[in-house]
Amino acid sequence: MSSRQRPFTITRKLVEYLLAASVNVALALRYPGVGTPEYPVNSRTGKRVFLEINPRIQVEHTVTEETTNPEIVHIKLLRSSLATLAPLGHPS
Repeated sequence: MSSRQRPFTITRKLVEYLLAASVNVALALRYPGVGTPEYPVNSRTGKRVFLEINPRIQVEHTVTEETTNPEIVHIKLLRSSLATLAPLGHPS
């Protein structure tokens, strides 16, 4: 009999942690635009590692939009036109 460990579940707490970490990284780097931070997460332990901030729209952006509601292309266009993101509830 093998003792298989259940895969790690992405929790709200982890999502909030990664969001805060992403904001902190962007602020520390004085990141000027909109990007997608990437964090590989170990499916067994939940351990996460920062990989990169990707400045381009990703192919899978529609999955993000469906699960979290931001209109990524719209936000990127607003930001590239130097518009403030305050109406969307984000600091500029």
